[in-house]
Amino acid sequence: MQGWRGWAVLFSIFTFGFISPAIAGVFNYYDVMIGGRSAQMGGAYAGIADDGAATYFNPAGLGQITTPSFSISANGLDIQTYTLRHRLFGEDLTYRSNAFYPSAWSIVRSLGDYRFAFSAMVPSNIDVISTTNFRDVVLAGRSFSVGLIDARIKDRVYLIGPSVAYRIKPTLMVGATLYYWYGEALSETTLFFGGDSGQSQIGQFKRTSITTQGLLGQVGLLARPSERYAVGLLLRAPVALNQTIDIEDQIYSFDATSGQFSNSFSQNETTRSARRPPGATLGLAVHPTVGRTLSVDFSYYDRARYSVSSRRIDIRPVWNAAFGFEQMILPKFAARFGLYTNRSAAPRLNDAPEVQDDRVDSYGTTFGFGYIDSLSTFDVGLRYALGKGKTKDASTGEHFDVESQVTTLFVSGSILF
Repeated sequence: MQGWRGWAVLFSIFTFGFISPAIAGVFNYYDVMIGGRSAQMGGAYAGIADDGAATYFNPAGLGQITTPSFSISANGLDIQTYTLRHRLFGEDLTYRSNAFYPSAWSIVRSLGDYRFAFSAMVPSNIDVISTTNFRDVVLAGRSFSVGLIDARIKDRVYLIGPSVAYRIKPTLMVGATLYYWYGEALSETTLFFGGDSGQSQIGQFKRTSITTQGLLGQVGLLARPSERYAVGLLLRAPVALNQTIDIEDQIYSFDATSGQFSNSFSQNETTRSARRPPGATLGLAVHPTVGRTLSVDFSYYDRARYSVSSRRIDIRPVWNAAFGFEQMILPKFAARFGLYTNRSAAPRLNDAPEVQDDRVDSYGTTFGFGYIDSLSTFDVGLRYALGKGKTKDASTGEHFDVESQVTTLFVSGSILF
């Protein structure tokens, strides 16, 4: 390659290997806690599911609700960091966010032995930015005195739809939820490097936006053989997702010595099909004494394979677990605690110089307090999650460590009417 246009092309190819944190919603399943009581108990809720969050965790649990209700929850403060260790020129790349957004709302009505509900959930949310400055670096064999990488990654999934439950008998209930899946993903990267005291420049701006749509169906069963324990089962159908991808890419270069300037811009829109694998959750809730509840969930997601352009996506089978504890400390006040895993379904990284998605396993803990009376509930809680894993340079195959941290303050309330 000769000239600055050739350097621009090489620059784009070289840096692509560095700016590639995965859109985690494809490979992880517990990005955001849903509801109030359920969130405080680490999401171990398939065997409890006795409020509006049942539409998500186990719609059969709606059969336990005898009074119409409206509930809403929000992540009031969501702080995320995603750090790629020694990722670029020996320096860390850190993505950070600080966001507020609602995570769930639902309304439940009764009609005889049937329960009807409508809900909206946000089970996955990532919105992080990173700005990194460099000095005196060598890129593809050429020296640059200054450099800048400014990047943003956003990935949010909305689930909206109806639920229905039927009480076969007081101790046995079935239910189903049909969600419309709508996802918004955005990746923006601005790259700039300057040499010769800033007289020569090369840069790139790239934006990739992805809109995802599909239908998610899930069926639940809840059995309560005694007052001491209950068993819940949730089956998730595979989801066929239709995606629209819009890519804008601009590369420019300027050489002050020769006065040469080049600029290229491209934009294209494509569609593709993706797939969310089927899964199942088995939950057990135990009430050893009055006012105390223990719950545990085991969730399994199957394998899925599909192609994106010339690249094959391989989602591996994965197990996750959640544990919850609740203790009534006063007649109307409860303390809750939870633990959960968020293991990645991304395949293990190989050493080949090719694009692979980051693989980050996360483990979290939750706790909080709830107020309960005959007509309303109010919950406030905190979640902390720590993740570790690997990312890869797509141009060389070299592996790098990844660390993630999430701290979330969430609130929830419900009204019976």
